[in-house]
Amino acid sequence: QQEFEQIFPKPGLVEHDASEIWRKQHETIRGALEAAGITAEDVDSIGITNQRETILLWDRSTSEP
Repeated sequence: QQEFEQIFPKPGLVEHDASEIWRKQHETIRGALEAAGITAEDVDSIGITNQRETILLWDRSTSEP
């Protein structure tokens, strides 16, 4: 688990940098695998959740947000 920078463009709105989320997810996953002493090939399944009303588009050719 890692914190993300909070961006407040207007009162009542909050945004996050998609590239930062992507980067920190990779860091967290690598750390969890290392701490467990396993590799990605050892994982059978994962669970994913998100904040409500979150929208993020990905570039199909680069896999980047």
